[in-house]
Amino acid sequence: MSSQKPPDNASYRIERGNQIFDALKQETNRGQACVGDAFLDELVEELFRKRLIDDSGLVDELLSFNGPLGSHGHRLRVAYALGWIGPKTYQECRRIHKVRNAMAHDLDVDSCDHRTVSGIIDGFTSQEDLKPARLPSRKDKFLTAVAFTLLRIWKLQDDSSHAPEGVDMPVVPGPPG
Repeated sequence: MSSQKPPDNASYRIERGNQIFDALKQETNRGQACVGDAFLDELVEELFRKRLIDDSGLVDELLSFNGPLGSHGHRLRVAYALGWIGPKTYQECRRIHKVRNAMAHDLDVDSCDHRTVSGIIDGFTSQEDLKPARLPSRKDKFLTAVAFTLLRIWKLQDDSSHAPEGVDMPVVPGPPG
């Protein structure tokens, strides 16, 4: 993913959202799983860049391929463990990633209705935010989960800022003061 910080503005979000959904519309179910998961991974990486201290060299190192936060799964677990993302966002991201992995690594899994991924997709909860609307297909459930998770992460980014730098505590107490 890119180490450049995206601009924080509505026009960028609209343009980027349109770009991702235009790409998703043109893809097969397998392509939708890969593109949707990659985009959410990019958003979670951007969340780390926004929430960690303002030291781009260190942050780049942490988020690099071989760094401790170099994988999508690691970033998700750490963001959840730190309380940066809630349980619904975490579970939806994990499910999207599981669907992506199944479709990317097994040529027989080429549809949202395949038995390997249908149960995962049926477990999505984002469509509950649309009540009383019913989504007609698992593909629609998958795309809704991607869209709602994207919106949740963008909102988290909006509410985030860099962590303050740490303060070194004195090893030896100073004289009483």
